[in-house]
Amino acid sequence: MIILNVTYKCIPGMREEFLEAILREGIDEASRAEAGNLKYDYYIPLDGGDDLLLVEKWRDGTDLKAHAETPHYAKLKELKPVYVTETVVERYEITEHTKEEKPMEEQIITITVKTQGDSCELSDAEIKDWYMNKITALFDPRWGAPEITVDVKRRPL
Repeated sequence: MIILNVTYKCIPGMREEFLEAILREGIDEASRAEAGNLKYDYYIPLDGGDDLLLVEKWRDGTDLKAHAETPHYAKLKELKPVYVTETVVERYEITEHTKEEKPMEEQIITITVKTQGDSCELSDAEIKDWYMNKITALFDPRWGAPEITVDVKRRPL
């Protein structure tokens, strides 16, 4: 998958007109309808600046290359000199693995907490639940729930 974050630095005061022109020409809808397009959305920053952000997701490079050959892409290129001073493109390529492709490994993590006196007001069960939730959140759910064992032992120092 390819993700593009395209920031259009618009001429001051022209951002809304640029977005209106994009929508009027149907550039957004035509791009979303293309084969391999997973996302094509425009965003306006909260700070009120003149930037316009486009986030695109494409299945692969072939689909993205075909997008660059479309009439609506050409129309966007025609609009840019009227409204935009600079275009900044960030490109990310993500390779997804299936569960079968991902090598499995065992990770043993030991956590020791030493305190003075009765400084922990949680019960052993509450401590166990807290650690289980925090550790589980670290793992990608696509690979299934990790097998986690948390033992709470108290002993005098």
